[in-house]
Amino acid sequence: MDSHRVNFLASSGVRRLSPRRPPLQTLSCLGLCLLSQGLYAAEYSVKPRAQLSAEFDDNKLLRNSVNTPRHDSVVGSILDISAELAIATETSTLNLTPRGRLARYTEYTETNKIGNQTLDRPVDLDYDNVYVDFGGKREFERVVLEMEGNYTRDTVLTSETLADQPSGFRLVNTPHQSISVNPSVTYEVSERNALKFSGSYADVTYEEAPGYSDYTYQLASLTDLHKLTERDEITGTVFYSRFEAPEPDQPLTLLVTSNQSDNIGFQAGYTRIFSETLKGSIGAGFISSDLEFAQFINLPTGLTEITREKTSDIGLLLDASLEKEFENTTLNGTYSRSVSPSGYAAQDTRDALRLSAIHNFTERLESGMFFDYTQSESQGGGTAGTQQRDYLRLEARLRYRLSEYWSLIGSYIYSRQDSDNAPEAAESNAALVSLSYDGQKWSMSR
Repeated sequence: MDSHRVNFLASSGVRRLSPRRPPLQTLSCLGLCLLSQGLYAAEYSVKPRAQLSAEFDDNKLLRNSVNTPRHDSVVGSILDISAELAIATETSTLNLTPRGRLARYTEYTETNKIGNQTLDRPVDLDYDNVYVDFGGKREFERVVLEMEGNYTRDTVLTSETLADQPSGFRLVNTPHQSISVNPSVTYEVSERNALKFSGSYADVTYEEAPGYSDYTYQLASLTDLHKLTERDEITGTVFYSRFEAPEPDQPLTLLVTSNQSDNIGFQAGYTRIFSETLKGSIGAGFISSDLEFAQFINLPTGLTEITREKTSDIGLLLDASLEKEFENTTLNGTYSRSVSPSGYAAQDTRDALRLSAIHNFTERLESGMFFDYTQSESQGGGTAGTQQRDYLRLEARLRYRLSEYWSLIGSYIYSRQDSDNAPEAAESNAALVSLSYDGQKWSMSR
């Protein structure tokens, strides 16, 4: 159920995976089902991509100058490589995209203020991220089976800033790991009407670090899609979801928390294709949450519960988008109000606004402006309490195509983050120069 936008494909995590992984068995079984027919006439393809970047950032960890009166600027190099592998027939497809993102930075040291004292602390900003996207689709006469999934091992430096819905929440260079699977079944009732059942499962784990907590998220939804005309479509979705963040095993943390939320909701949507160059959508609904929050004190003898609270909450869900294409320019805007899982032992009520403008000056030269604004507020306790956080990200980008497959890209990124418990906002300025390779697609049939 995409309408309330729970973003677990980009939320991620590193540490050993816990034993709660039944969706992997489901994925294997469904994958065999999707491949069981039609491979005798399959097309096999591979498409490589690579990008090498040099980066400068004057505040990589988004520190404010009150709590961190001094911190280093850093220079780094980033290598991003991937390959899109696919098998396709007339009625089925399978795809697998492994990706690696490796970064190395100059030494970084910051001065933290603790009471009336200051402490110099070095931080290692290097990372070796691994991503694997996988999926499959099988079409029958009136039924379509689909599966999408993702495995990610990265750090919060990238998962909280490069995600589809960036939160900007950065405390340390914390590794974390996630796996998600998203199966769906669509049944065509008639030429104008279809029913879609979707399920999602996400499991996220963090390396031990203050401020972060492992969690699982499960979602089941049923959507009725009705095509009014060739240009108009309405949808209605009912869903149930569960967020669980158990008390973490952090022996060096005095107070730890756990959180469980059961959610039910409904959302209606309308999509309109106004013309070949203009389309838009709007959706609205509600979500009802029952939350149970507990706090524990970490004693040498083990965890001792000191408080437990139960509460209920009803929230509004909103979703709107508009896209306009001109001869050389594409404008896009989206707004959403959602309830999403987070890595600090609580769900977030999140408002996200995204605007973009891409203009082609010539066949080779392209510019882009990107604006992201996210306001998040934690529901019911959690390691972040009920604080409100505002995150702003502005990017100006210029791309020059050297050839059919090679491009030179320059970017400037401004980031700003503010929260209720911070004495002042934190700001960052970053510049990147990248050489990008968008390789040729190689394919063969048998």
